[in-house]
Amino acid sequence: MLAVIVMWATLGGETVTDPAAAQARVAEALADADAIDAVTMWGDAPQRTISFAIDHVGERIAIDVTTSGGVVASVAIHDGGAEPREAAHAYDWLAREAAGMTAVHTLTVGDDGEITLGTDDGRRYLLIPDRHDGNTPVEARWGAEWDNT
Repeated sequence: MLAVIVMWATLGGETVTDPAAAQARVAEALADADAIDAVTMWGDAPQRTISFAIDHVGERIAIDVTTSGGVVASVAIHDGGAEPREAAHAYDWLAREAAGMTAVHTLTVGDDGEITLGTDDGRRYLLIPDRHDGNTPVEARWGAEWDNT
């Protein structure tokens, strides 16, 4: 069966509906970020949307990732306007970590709203949406492992 990849670029927007391509595109978009300001989640299991607010070359970009059972199923990337003057940059460490990622395979949401990002090579990072100071990669990897035991 041929994988169907639906992508279009209109007014700065792009949608990828093939899961493998979407997983690779999420990693690429996070790695391209100059800063990652926020991570939010909405929807109920088994289908949720995790949204990353990133800054790239002075512009705000929204990365909306739809999951099915925690597995990245699709991604929509669109313009979010100008970068806010007082941007939080709470997850900038994730952009640096993403530089070594080939794909973001999973985004699972825990009982307390924390999000665990899993890569195709087995790395896991715990993201805490309401924590405005972000967290460091070491805390995020430790938290993901501790939360999984």
